[in-house]
Amino acid sequence: MIPMRSYPRNSPEAAARIVALALLADGHLCDREMSVLNRWDVASQLGLTPIRLQHVVREFCEDMQQSERLHWSGAEALEDGVLQGLLADVSDPTLRLVVLRLCAQIVEADGRVTEGESRVMAVACAHWGVLREALAPEPETWLRAA
Repeated sequence: MIPMRSYPRNSPEAAARIVALALLADGHLCDREMSVLNRWDVASQLGLTPIRLQHVVREFCEDMQQSERLHWSGAEALEDGVLQGLLADVSDPTLRLVVLRLCAQIVEADGRVTEGESRVMAVACAHWGVLREALAPEPETWLRAA
């Protein structure tokens, strides 16, 4: 099991960590994904400053580097228990929807959805009981991949 920092339930940091997971779900971070953070003003939507959001993303990276593998290759290799634990830290239905919508924008930013990105989105929807249709009027790329 990967040792993870703990954040208060439904805190901006707990929500931001799930966004960080979406950012890094394919094993790397691209410029288009970073532009989504600025274009959608992700930090303020989560109740954070941009610097604090960057800090949470860095902490997530540090936590992932503590795994036995010492190599983050993407969310497809993430243990189910770890993913479920991250998702359990956000229980507020409104916050869940905000996080899912932001994550959908992030995973679609580079025009392709990887297995890890699809897994994060599909597991989050299932774990939180969110209908995929609630995220957008039309199915997005990641929905077809899931």
